[in-house]
Amino acid sequence: MVTARQEPRIQMDQLRSVPFTAILEDEDHLLKRTLIHDETVTGVDLDHPFVEQSQFTNTVFAGVTWDRIELTDVVFDQCDLSNCRFEGASLLRVKFINCKLVGTNFHESYVNQVTFQGCKMDFADFSDGRLTQLVLTGCQIVSADFGYAKVDRLTFDDCQLTDTSFEEATLKRLNLSSSQFDNLQIQPNQLSGCTLNESQAVLFAQLFWRVKIR
Repeated sequence: MVTARQEPRIQMDQLRSVPFTAILEDEDHLLKRTLIHDETVTGVDLDHPFVEQSQFTNTVFAGVTWDRIELTDVVFDQCDLSNCRFEGASLLRVKFINCKLVGTNFHESYVNQVTFQGCKMDFADFSDGRLTQLVLTGCQIVSADFGYAKVDRLTFDDCQLTDTSFEEATLKRLNLSSSQFDNLQIQPNQLSGCTLNESQAVLFAQLFWRVKIR
């Protein structure tokens, strides 16, 4: 049975405005029901921190390493997470709105019911991850890596993809139909069950099977 996709469960009137240093002061490195805004976080390395039912707004994360972070019901709005490292992370019901994620590393991460909306995601790394019900809307994506990931229900909605790799990824219910792409690294056997528009289907038919269209 397919689980219905859900948005982050956050009640804004219950959020406390705190500085980011609160996560450093907590012995479990936990942020819960917090609002962090208009901050610059530099050079913070944490292993297995937790963020729940929280929102980050207009926050810059520079040189941050949060390996094995667990993000549950979290929103990042107009944040810069470029070159941050979230290897082995767990993201459940997380939303990124108008964020910059250039070179952000989600290698070997579990990503479930996550949305990237209006984000710049060049060189983002989702390789070797488990990606379920992932939606990217209106995003610019150049040289991103989904290689060797296990993917179920990945939708690119009105995105521009260039030089993006799906090498050896297991792709179930991939939807590219409303996006534009150039030079995807993908093989014909990976397209089974994929949703394409007519011109995309023609392009792949000509590319992989040398079909002549008249």
